[in-house]
Amino acid sequence: MVVSLRQLTMLGNFRILGFKIKRYRQWLNVLKEESASLTIGDWWGLVVLALKGIYHKREKGVGFSSKLRKCQKCVLYDASKKKCRPYEGSDLGCGCYMPFKIALGGGCWADENEIKEESVGWSGVK
Repeated sequence: MVVSLRQLTMLGNFRILGFKIKRYRQWLNVLKEESASLTIGDWWGLVVLALKGIYHKREKGVGFSSKLRKCQKCVLYDASKKKCRPYEGSDLGCGCYMPFKIALGGGCWADENEIKEESVGWSGVK
């Protein structure tokens, strides 16, 4: 029996590894958009993150809600796609789907690249 993604979304609050089905659809859209700029190392990193998500589920104590709120206030965050890149083709931001990156223990692109601007990154957002 084959079940489509649309049929699964009809189940309401059905979750896989703690995330609603619509989050996976958003993640796939971000992957399609960013695929041209991904290197082999990036794809390998995605495989490792997926395996980490399957075997370890979400990391505990990462401050998911507070970090996602900081992302939402950051000027690099694209709220419609929930990703860290202000617009398509920009060199700023990592292009990651932030709900998954935060849940799997990833850090902030701006903080990792030591960008010290107001309203940028987890450390620059109040």
